[in-house]
Amino acid sequence: MGRADYIRVRLFEKEGEWWAEPIIGKSGLITTLVKSDGIVEISSEKEGVSQGDYVPVIPSR
Repeated sequence: MGRADYIRVRLFEKEGEWWAEPIIGKSGLITTLVKSDGIVEISSEKEGVSQGDYVPVIPSR
């Protein structure tokens, strides 16, 4: 809490809905960028998100 976090995610469709799955790895690794479909911003007021929460995704492709 106290700063915004940007998490790279992979998008996939499941039962007619789009899901974002975090890509685990260090932020400086180019491989996490290449594997990602977008980025999720977790605002500074939150401590994280739970599985199943709706989150806006900034597409990277």
